[in-house]
Amino acid sequence: MIVSNCREGYNDPDIACVAVFRPVSKKASSLAEQMKGRSCRPLRDVAKVLHTLPDAEARCKAIAESAKPNALIVDLVGITGLADCASTVEIYAEGLPDKVKERTEEILAEQSVDEEVNVEGAIEQAKREAEETKERIRKEREEAERKAREEFEKRAKLDAQSRYTAHDMGQGSAVKGRISEGQLKLIAALGMKLLRPDISTKQAHRIIDQLRSGMNFPEVARQNRLGEDWEQVKPSDQQIRFFRRAGLDVSLVKTKYDARQLGDAYDNPAAWVTRKISEMSKAYTLDELHAIGLDIRVAKSALTPELIARLATAGLQRKDAILGRGDAWEGD
Repeated sequence: MIVSNCREGYNDPDIACVAVFRPVSKKASSLAEQMKGRSCRPLRDVAKVLHTLPDAEARCKAIAESAKPNALIVDLVGITGLADCASTVEIYAEGLPDKVKERTEEILAEQSVDEEVNVEGAIEQAKREAEETKERIRKEREEAERKAREEFEKRAKLDAQSRYTAHDMGQGSAVKGRISEGQLKLIAALGMKLLRPDISTKQAHRIIDQLRSGMNFPEVARQNRLGEDWEQVKPSDQQIRFFRRAGLDVSLVKTKYDARQLGDAYDNPAAWVTRKISEMSKAYTLDELHAIGLDIRVAKSALTPELIARLATAGLQRKDAILGRGDAWEGD
């Protein structure tokens, strides 16, 4: 048995079978053809007379009637391109996610031709990388949720003292109560990165309320006289790819805050719904209830019909309670 030596330039017409165990990258497709070609040479005595035969049909007949009428290629890595050909990776990685199989094939294809092929080792590496990626995403989500929860609690305490609605459209003070770091981060998560430091706490609350209500960024900037001192912040491409692979609707995911809502709902739907129902119970105005409704729209594709029904029931009950208190309200 000769291993990893019979590549370009090797010619032994007596070889009738080639077993390929090493994956070959698409960039090295010519190498795959060389590997298959080792078994495709006609026998020497047949090769000597092929050029004397009148046509291709006669040459094929001479090969078919020889002691080596065909060649056998044992393809364990998919270099033949046949759809029903199970590769070594697919056999060893049966039952594992497709992304682990794909990464395993990439790892093996990246190895030097002189390295020993270790399919099981490559699978373990691919699994390890997948787990590390999953763990990193989980930690990032938990950290983002923790910060959002802290900011929400701070805001709830301030709201207990003073509440602002969409009716309060003034500029606000830029001297007393300078915007906090937490407010800056929350506004950025809601899609706007503020580039000026002279924003008051009151104005920051108003910007947050407007963004949570679904007001578009240019209008928020106009009403708060931000000029060009802001930038739009979008969710990362990695987050969008993750949601699409999970089969979730990303059409409404426009900000990092939206991405966090959808990610939390996908990760633990029941806990997310419980948290939103709790937020509804603390809503004092229809504006606040509407903002929670926007969160639900973003996360809807991650929820079951039963959970959506729970949210709808809780929302209607809270709306009736708000209107029953005689709160001032204009609009629909």
